[in-house]
Amino acid sequence: MKLAVITPNPTDLCEHRLSYHMVLAQEALRHPAYARWYYEASKRGDFIILDNGAAEGYAMTIDKLIEAANLVQADEVAMLDRLEDSEATIALHMDKNVRTLIPAKRRMIIPQGKDVDEWLSCCETLIENCPAVTIGIPKYTERFAGGRTKLIESISHRRELNIHALGCYGNPIDEVWALQVCASDIRGIDTGAPIAHAQHGETIKHYKMHRSLKWDEPYSKSLAFWNIRDLWEACNAYNY
Repeated sequence: MKLAVITPNPTDLCEHRLSYHMVLAQEALRHPAYARWYYEASKRGDFIILDNGAAEGYAMTIDKLIEAANLVQADEVAMLDRLEDSEATIALHMDKNVRTLIPAKRRMIIPQGKDVDEWLSCCETLIENCPAVTIGIPKYTERFAGGRTKLIESISHRRELNIHALGCYGNPIDEVWALQVCASDIRGIDTGAPIAHAQHGETIKHYKMHRSLKWDEPYSKSLAFWNIRDLWEACNAYNY
Protein backbone atom coordinates (compact mmCIF):
# COMPACT_ATOMS: atom_id res chain seq x y z
CA MET A 1 0.00 0.00 0.00
CA LYS A 2 1.50 3.32 -1.07
CA LEU A 3 1.67 6.20 1.41
CA ALA A 4 1.10 9.86 0.52
CA VAL A 5 2.00 12.23 3.36
CA ILE A 6 0.25 15.59 3.33
CA THR A 7 2.72 18.21 4.50
CA PRO A 8 3.19 21.98 4.21
CA ASN A 9 6.92 21.32 3.66
CA PRO A 10 7.42 18.67 0.95
CA THR A 11 11.15 18.45 1.69
CA ASP A 12 10.04 16.36 4.71
CA LEU A 13 9.53 13.55 2.20
CA CYS A 14 12.98 13.59 0.63
CA GLU A 15 14.74 11.29 3.11
CA HIS A 16 11.93 8.75 2.76
CA ARG A 17 11.99 8.92 -1.03
CA LEU A 18 8.21 8.77 -1.22
CA SER A 19 7.00 8.97 -4.81
CA TYR A 20 3.24 8.94 -4.23
CA HIS A 21 1.80 12.34 -3.28
CA MET A 22 -1.48 14.00 -2.32
CA VAL A 23 -1.40 17.73 -3.03
CA LEU A 24 -3.99 20.13 -1.61
CA ALA A 25 -5.36 22.33 -4.39
CA GLN A 26 -6.00 25.33 -2.15
CA GLU A 27 -2.41 25.29 -0.87
CA ALA A 28 -0.94 24.88 -4.36
CA LEU A 29 -2.80 28.05 -5.32
CA ARG A 30 -1.65 29.92 -2.21
CA HIS A 31 1.99 28.83 -2.05
CA PRO A 32 4.08 28.93 -5.26
CA ALA A 33 7.04 27.11 -3.65
CA TYR A 34 4.78 24.27 -2.53
CA ALA A 35 3.32 23.91 -6.03
CA ARG A 36 6.75 24.12 -7.61
CA TRP A 37 8.12 21.27 -5.48
CA TYR A 38 5.37 18.93 -6.68
CA TYR A 39 5.76 20.14 -10.26
CA GLU A 40 9.42 19.12 -10.10
CA ALA A 41 8.44 15.82 -8.45
CA SER A 42 6.06 15.15 -11.32
CA LYS A 43 8.86 15.80 -13.82
CA ARG A 44 10.96 13.21 -11.93
CA GLY A 45 8.25 10.64 -12.46
CA ASP A 46 6.46 10.81 -9.09
CA PHE A 47 2.70 10.19 -9.00
CA ILE A 48 0.70 13.30 -8.10
CA ILE A 49 -2.91 13.27 -6.89
CA LEU A 50 -4.66 16.63 -6.53
CA ASP A 51 -7.20 16.87 -3.71
CA ASN A 52 -10.18 19.20 -4.20
CA GLY A 53 -10.23 20.69 -0.68
CA ALA A 54 -13.74 19.52 0.25
CA ALA A 55 -12.53 17.66 3.36
CA GLU A 56 -10.93 20.90 4.59
CA GLY A 57 -14.12 22.87 3.97
CA TYR A 58 -13.14 24.53 0.68
CA ALA A 59 -15.79 24.92 -2.03
CA MET A 60 -13.35 24.73 -4.93
CA THR A 61 -14.53 25.88 -8.36
CA ILE A 62 -13.68 23.72 -11.35
CA ASP A 63 -11.58 26.54 -12.85
CA LYS A 64 -9.45 26.82 -9.71
CA LEU A 65 -9.14 23.03 -9.48
CA ILE A 66 -7.84 22.84 -13.04
CA GLU A 67 -5.48 25.77 -12.40
CA ALA A 68 -3.99 23.89 -9.44
CA ALA A 69 -3.82 20.63 -11.43
CA ASN A 70 -1.80 22.38 -14.12
CA LEU A 71 0.53 23.99 -11.57
CA VAL A 72 1.60 20.60 -10.18
CA GLN A 73 1.09 18.54 -13.35
CA ALA A 74 -1.30 16.22 -11.51
CA ASP A 75 -1.68 12.66 -12.74
CA GLU A 76 -5.04 12.34 -11.03
CA VAL A 77 -7.63 14.85 -9.85
CA ALA A 78 -10.20 14.30 -7.11
CA MET A 79 -13.57 15.13 -8.65
CA LEU A 80 -15.65 17.81 -6.94
CA ASP A 81 -17.83 16.36 -4.18
CA ARG A 82 -19.85 17.22 -1.05
CA LEU A 83 -19.17 15.33 2.17
CA GLU A 84 -21.89 12.77 3.01
CA ASP A 85 -24.16 14.20 0.28
CA SER A 86 -24.80 11.59 -2.39
CA GLU A 87 -27.12 13.64 -4.60
CA ALA A 88 -24.96 16.76 -4.65
CA THR A 89 -21.84 14.68 -5.32
CA ILE A 90 -23.44 12.88 -8.26
CA ALA A 91 -24.56 16.23 -9.69
CA LEU A 92 -21.05 17.67 -9.37
CA HIS A 93 -19.43 14.62 -10.97
CA MET A 94 -21.93 14.61 -13.82
CA ASP A 95 -21.56 18.30 -14.65
CA LYS A 96 -20.68 18.40 -18.35
CA ASN A 97 -18.11 21.18 -17.90
CA VAL A 98 -16.33 19.25 -15.14
CA ARG A 99 -16.16 16.04 -17.16
CA THR A 100 -14.88 17.95 -20.19
CA LEU A 101 -12.06 19.57 -18.23
CA ILE A 102 -11.06 16.41 -16.33
CA PRO A 103 -10.65 13.48 -18.75
CA ALA A 104 -11.58 9.98 -17.59
CA LYS A 105 -7.93 8.88 -17.44
CA ARG A 106 -7.25 11.52 -14.74
CA ARG A 107 -10.42 11.20 -12.65
CA MET A 108 -10.73 10.02 -9.08
CA ILE A 109 -14.42 9.64 -8.32
CA ILE A 110 -15.38 10.16 -4.68
CA PRO A 111 -18.68 8.51 -3.71
CA GLN A 112 -20.50 10.01 -0.74
CA GLY A 113 -23.32 8.87 1.50
CA LYS A 114 -24.67 8.87 5.05
CA ASP A 115 -24.51 5.08 5.44
CA VAL A 116 -23.11 1.99 3.73
CA ASP A 117 -26.06 1.46 1.38
CA GLU A 118 -26.20 5.10 0.27
CA TRP A 119 -22.44 5.19 -0.27
CA LEU A 120 -22.43 2.00 -2.32
CA SER A 121 -25.39 3.21 -4.38
CA CYS A 122 -23.59 6.48 -5.09
CA CYS A 123 -20.46 4.53 -5.98
CA GLU A 124 -22.26 2.36 -8.53
CA THR A 125 -23.97 5.40 -10.07
CA LEU A 126 -20.66 7.20 -10.49
CA ILE A 127 -18.88 4.14 -11.89
CA GLU A 128 -21.58 3.64 -14.51
CA ASN A 129 -21.95 7.29 -15.49
CA CYS A 130 -18.60 8.97 -14.87
CA PRO A 131 -15.74 6.81 -16.24
CA ALA A 132 -12.63 7.11 -14.08
CA VAL A 133 -9.43 5.32 -13.10
CA THR A 134 -9.72 5.48 -9.30
CA ILE A 135 -12.29 5.37 -6.51
CA GLY A 136 -11.50 7.55 -3.50
CA ILE A 137 -12.97 6.39 -0.18
CA PRO A 138 -13.41 9.19 2.39
CA LYS A 139 -12.05 8.76 5.91
CA TYR A 140 -15.40 9.39 7.63
CA THR A 141 -16.68 6.06 6.24
CA GLU A 142 -14.48 4.37 8.87
CA ARG A 143 -17.38 4.97 11.27
CA PHE A 144 -19.73 2.86 9.14
CA ALA A 145 -20.30 -0.71 10.32
CA GLY A 146 -17.25 -2.64 9.10
CA GLY A 147 -15.41 0.58 8.21
CA ARG A 148 -13.69 1.09 4.88
CA THR A 149 -12.73 -2.57 4.76
CA LYS A 150 -16.38 -3.52 4.21
CA LEU A 151 -16.79 -0.91 1.46
CA ILE A 152 -13.63 -2.09 -0.30
CA GLU A 153 -14.72 -5.72 -0.12
CA SER A 154 -18.10 -4.70 -1.60
CA ILE A 155 -16.46 -3.05 -4.63
CA SER A 156 -13.50 -5.42 -4.98
CA HIS A 157 -15.08 -6.95 -8.11
CA ARG A 158 -14.37 -3.63 -9.83
CA ARG A 159 -10.83 -4.74 -10.65
CA GLU A 160 -10.51 -2.21 -13.47
CA LEU A 161 -10.44 0.66 -10.96
CA ASN A 162 -7.77 1.66 -8.47
CA ILE A 163 -8.79 2.30 -4.87
CA HIS A 164 -7.36 5.10 -2.73
CA ALA A 165 -8.17 5.66 0.96
CA LEU A 166 -8.66 9.36 1.58
CA GLY A 167 -7.18 10.27 4.97
CA CYS A 168 -7.25 8.64 8.41
CA TYR A 169 -10.28 8.96 10.71
CA GLY A 170 -8.68 7.74 13.95
CA ASN A 171 -5.47 5.95 14.85
CA PRO A 172 -3.47 5.94 11.58
CA ILE A 173 -1.46 2.79 12.27
CA ASP A 174 -4.54 0.85 13.44
CA GLU A 175 -6.47 1.92 10.34
CA VAL A 176 -3.63 0.90 8.03
CA TRP A 177 -3.39 -2.48 9.76
CA ALA A 178 -7.15 -2.97 9.40
CA LEU A 179 -6.89 -2.18 5.68
CA GLN A 180 -4.17 -4.83 5.25
CA VAL A 181 -7.00 -7.39 5.03
CA CYS A 182 -7.75 -6.00 1.58
CA ALA A 183 -4.32 -4.50 0.88
CA SER A 184 -4.13 -6.15 -2.54
CA ASP A 185 -7.17 -4.09 -3.58
CA ILE A 186 -5.84 -0.73 -2.30
CA ARG A 187 -3.32 1.32 -4.25
CA GLY A 188 -2.63 3.84 -1.52
CA ILE A 189 -3.66 6.03 1.40
CA ASP A 190 -2.96 9.68 2.23
CA THR A 191 -2.79 11.47 5.57
CA GLY A 192 -1.32 14.51 7.27
CA ALA A 193 -1.14 12.61 10.58
CA PRO A 194 2.68 12.27 10.75
CA ILE A 195 3.04 16.05 10.61
CA ALA A 196 -0.04 16.83 12.74
CA HIS A 197 1.20 14.62 15.58
CA ALA A 198 4.69 16.11 15.30
CA GLN A 199 3.07 19.54 15.76
CA HIS A 200 1.84 18.27 19.15
CA GLY A 201 5.16 16.68 20.06
CA GLU A 202 3.66 13.21 19.70
CA THR A 203 4.62 9.98 17.99
CA ILE A 204 2.07 8.08 15.93
CA LYS A 205 3.04 4.86 17.73
CA HIS A 206 1.81 6.40 20.99
CA TYR A 207 -1.48 7.67 19.54
CA LYS A 208 -3.65 9.62 21.98
CA MET A 209 -6.30 11.31 19.87
CA HIS A 210 -6.98 12.56 16.35
CA ARG A 211 -4.88 15.56 15.41
CA SER A 212 -5.66 17.90 12.52
CA LEU A 213 -2.82 19.31 10.45
CA LYS A 214 -2.25 23.05 10.97
CA TRP A 215 -0.65 24.49 7.85
CA ASP A 216 1.36 27.26 9.50
CA GLU A 217 2.23 25.60 12.83
CA PRO A 218 5.88 24.61 13.52
CA TYR A 219 6.93 21.05 14.35
CA SER A 220 9.98 18.91 15.04
CA LYS A 221 11.47 17.67 11.76
CA SER A 222 13.01 14.66 13.47
CA LEU A 223 9.68 13.67 15.03
CA ALA A 224 7.96 14.05 11.65
CA PHE A 225 10.65 11.81 10.15
CA TRP A 226 9.98 8.99 12.63
CA ASN A 227 6.21 9.35 12.30
CA ILE A 228 6.45 9.04 8.51
CA ARG A 229 8.77 6.05 8.84
CA ASP A 230 6.50 4.23 11.31
CA LEU A 231 3.41 4.74 9.16
CA TRP A 232 5.28 3.75 5.99
CA GLU A 233 6.37 0.52 7.66
CA ALA A 234 2.74 -0.24 8.61
CA CYS A 235 1.66 0.39 5.00
CA ASN A 236 4.33 -1.97 3.73
CA ALA A 237 4.18 -4.64 6.44
CA TYR A 238 3.30 -7.37 3.94
CA ASN A 239 6.31 -6.50 1.80
CA TYR A 240 8.87 -7.44 4.44
